[in-house]
Amino acid sequence: MTAWQLADLIGVHEHQVDLDELPDLPVRVLHEIARRLDLHPADILREADDLYALPRTHPPAIKHPSKKPPSLGHDALRLVNALALADRPMLPEEVARALSWTVKRVDNATTHALAHPVTGGAIALRVEPSGYLSVSPRLDLLVASQHTQLTAPHHSDDTGQPGRHQRDPLTPTEAEALLAIWHTGDTDHTNPLQDHALHGLINGGLVAQPGGLTLALTDDALYSLNPGPNARTTLPH
Repeated sequence: MTAWQLADLIGVHEHQVDLDELPDLPVRVLHEIARRLDLHPADILREADDLYALPRTHPPAIKHPSKKPPSLGHDALRLVNALALADRPMLPEEVARALSWTVKRVDNATTHALAHPVTGGAIALRVEPSGYLSVSPRLDLLVASQHTQLTAPHHSDDTGQPGRHQRDPLTPTEAEALLAIWHTGDTDHTNPLQDHALHGLINGGLVAQPGGLTLALTDDALYSLNPGPNARTTLPH
């Protein structure tokens, strides 16, 4: 094999396989020359003996910083935000599926949010007796007189016209009456508690009597129920 042929095989210039050039060759080229000639690298470059006499060392493994698990405060904030985006109260199992969490993680975030109301800013997490999770405005940021002004059944704006109002969450009886009116246009007269709750619903601006004795949900109530584009938004008379 000529020097030109050897250089062509290993992909270098012919002058690089000269003995004077060997010390300056990359190790890869030196190995390739030795392999093509069926020699040990030290047979063509004496200094290679010292190189191969050294024990092989591995570079230290790069340690990537481990991802710390999200803090309880961060999880609680995400939980409050998720419930604020949801269109209805949700069970912990439903929240877990939506967020790709475990139920235990939802429970831990719930416990933290309840113990630290400041987590959600002006929004507080609520746990209903049925186990459903929801959010509502915090009640500890305003004084009693401000609550009274904001939650009064009717108040006027700058134009003297009745303005929008806020109210406390519905009681179970009010919720049953509201559901009956939504589906049948009337309350269950066999239940005197519903008749009593009706007055609170009317005063609260959730139910109107556009046709005298006919009952109907107001626009605000229908909007809050969020029935969706395919649901019925008008009531039978």
